[in-house]
Amino acid sequence: MKAKYNNDQLSPAGKAKRRSIAALGLGSALPLSFIASRSSLAQTTYPSKPIRIVVGYAVGGPTDLAARLIAAKMQDSMGQTIIVENKPGAGSNIASAEVARAAPDGYTLLLGTVANATNMTMYKNPGYDTMRDFVAISQVMSAPSILAVNPNLAVQSLKDLIALAKSKPGTLSFGSSGAGGSPHLAGELLQFRA
Repeated sequence: MKAKYNNDQLSPAGKAKRRSIAALGLGSALPLSFIASRSSLAQTTYPSKPIRIVVGYAVGGPTDLAARLIAAKMQDSMGQTIIVENKPGAGSNIASAEVARAAPDGYTLLLGTVANATNMTMYKNPGYDTMRDFVAISQVMSAPSILAVNPNLAVQSLKDLIALAKSKPGTLSFGSSGAGGSPHLAGELLQFRA
């Protein structure tokens, strides 16, 4: 599959000064040559060297597993080595900032999550600007948030849980995978709306 290049779609408003090529999601079989910056369009072939997919979370988690599945398909499709590199920490800001500083040549990609949108409001200086530094390629997965309670808790529905929380203010708590992530924000939204 040969990609058609449209320079006006390569960066916001057709500007060639974008600092980084990164993905808030990667298509598993997409030829990535269409995400190159204007300066990299002069390359004779893409990819001509290994591509890195940077993941802001630890090995073995859902984002890492998705990146490894995508990398395998990309490698088969493109005939080039695809390396998954995990850089966990700071709610994925370490990985995201590194990709934002990378050369805009299409060889350093980010498998991002909702954190790339929420971190802009959760951290004073995350080290990148989601809207300026990244261009989304494709959504590759979605995952529902699930609310679960201890089976010994006498609730059978969300309505029951809200009623229990209102009858015992300040006594219930919830846990999530981390501050600022979608499960945490969903829990805060539930608390606010209930």
